[in-house]
Amino acid sequence: MSAVKILIELPEELVERAKAVGLNIEGQSDAIAEAVEKEIRRLEAGRNLLEIAEQLRAMPDGLKPTQEEIDEAVQQARAEIAAKHKDT
Repeated sequence: MSAVKILIELPEELVERAKAVGLNIEGQSDAIAEAVEKEIRRLEAGRNLLEIAEQLRAMPDGLKPTQEEIDEAVQQARAEIAAKHKDT
């Protein structure tokens, strides 16, 4: 595991509110790591989507999927994602 030091500037009001409810901001490294991981997944998904779109554009017209086929594939993917989240 790598050690990374991060300096975060927060509004004073937010710091005071955190203190008022007993939140130790300095002890939030796990939450920050989770946020970074979530952002990485979001950016990777966006890049993957752009790659897929480019691959679709490059296909000969006769081999391109129809809108109905695309819609069906999207619905299937969403169902699979929902099933995975349901199990966790």
